[in-house]
Amino acid sequence: MRAKLVLLLSCLIISGYSVEAQILKKLKKTVENTTEKVLLKKTEQKTEQVVESSFDSVVDPNPVNVSSPNQVKTSSYSVDPGANKAKLINTEAKRSFYTSDVVVLTSDSEGKGSEYYFDSDEIAARGVSPDNDTPIFIDSEGFQYGYNDHEERWEKTGIFKSDAMAFMMPMMSIGMLKLPPEATLEATEKFKEKGMNLNTFQIVEWAFIYKPEHFRTHEYTETTGACPGGGICPKFLYNDPEYEGSWVLFDEQGRLSEIYANVNTQQIKGDGTYKFQYEPVTVNVPAAVEVKQPFQDLFSRGLDANPDNSGADNRVSSNNESSENTNPNEKIAVVDPENPLSFPGVTSVVQTQGKKVTLMLNTETMAMKMDFHDPKVEPIYFDRENNIYMQSNDGCVKAKLDLNKAFSHVEEGLKGNTLPSGINMEKTRADYYKNNFGMLNAPSNFPPITGWAYFYNPKMLESHSELVKSTVNCDDGTCQKFTMINGDGKDSYILFDKYGRLKKIYSMEAKEGSVTYTYPSHNDIRIPEFQNCQEIDMNENVFGKMMGG
Repeated sequence: MRAKLVLLLSCLIISGYSVEAQILKKLKKTVENTTEKVLLKKTEQKTEQVVESSFDSVVDPNPVNVSSPNQVKTSSYSVDPGANKAKLINTEAKRSFYTSDVVVLTSDSEGKGSEYYFDSDEIAARGVSPDNDTPIFIDSEGFQYGYNDHEERWEKTGIFKSDAMAFMMPMMSIGMLKLPPEATLEATEKFKEKGMNLNTFQIVEWAFIYKPEHFRTHEYTETTGACPGGGICPKFLYNDPEYEGSWVLFDEQGRLSEIYANVNTQQIKGDGTYKFQYEPVTVNVPAAVEVKQPFQDLFSRGLDANPDNSGADNRVSSNNESSENTNPNEKIAVVDPENPLSFPGVTSVVQTQGKKVTLMLNTETMAMKMDFHDPKVEPIYFDRENNIYMQSNDGCVKAKLDLNKAFSHVEEGLKGNTLPSGINMEKTRADYYKNNFGMLNAPSNFPPITGWAYFYNPKMLESHSELVKSTVNCDDGTCQKFTMINGDGKDSYILFDKYGRLKKIYSMEAKEGSVTYTYPSHNDIRIPEFQNCQEIDMNENVFGKMMGG
């Protein structure tokens, strides 16, 4: 249970604001229902669940009939030879790396896990899970495909195509499995030189990256083992006592054949297996409509807010100072009821695709409640120190993640390594905060949606050429409106109320995609007094350990 929690929380660093609510909702259900404790399955499921969570926020996929694992019935969609346009981009460069078909099978002591099928001709993959009949598809440009039963069509999203995702996700995965990072860095550099991103196909790519020579280091002991097809093959045993009994096996051609991990670390305990098989695979990427996360493009065009921007109003009272006190419900701010900009509280309502999530922030304590409007899902709480509280069957889970420290851990762990050309950790950090509107120290930094109310004001948008300012009548007086004038987000807008407070963000890129802000008092919002909380420090126990700290 802790393993899956850790892995899903790690994904939030990469996924950013646009899928936080959906991932946290899945995380809550995972904490309540999961009893598995197997490292490899959790690492593999991390990728799968991020993809699922992303699609949850833009589509509502329902099961598609699946026959044998390597052949999906085509009754749910028509095979269109021209649907896979991604393979026409940098085709030769891609095929020079992805040189064969691959099947990746995962399993643990409880049975088989998810399976991945990679077609080197199509340069595309399909993933299936024993718990879900609906397959996912991935093309070579990083688009993920899911079936929308309501719309009766396949849809794809490119939410995972960013440079930060392409770099940090593989580093997290190989860190968890204690695989040599140099090989991934070298492969990433070669891809960058050709204008491409690695990590498009996640774990499938290990088959093309890792060779026996990468494991001939002090961290492994070389021996031999039985080849899958008979004979003797190279085998490498882990020397780390926390991974005692773990090994990596290659086949007679020096190709990655199997990874077995038996892990006993502070945050993860369990065992599991990846098997790599090199056999013919057929993957037909379905013709799909591209859908985008709400606000995906609206804020990528020009909204590069700088936290030090002198034009930004200081929305937080000078009395609102951080407290060392461990009581998350202690009052740390003084609210002036006569000053609308004192913000007695903030409510942000996120609505998209008929789904609704409400975040309520108590300005006096900076405690925040996230309500999913689902009777089966208990609320999630955030305190001012970026702790996340979730009720579980065993009591509660309290997880802490400081995004700034997480990047620092990665940077520290990579010192002494030559980073691939085009990868700059300082830029990666800056890009992340740019995507989160520059809010390095915003209240309720995780997730940041509610905190935007403290940061954004009309002055910050007046200089952006992509936006046109106008004045409109609102229920509470005259409002300032900033409308996008071109691109996919044309006619999307940001609205401020008569006090210059953020009132609404509306996106044309997603059906009914909006965030609405109001400012009632939320002095009744408190972090519940959970019992038997299982604490996880993401920075120390995950990122610090992963990067060798």
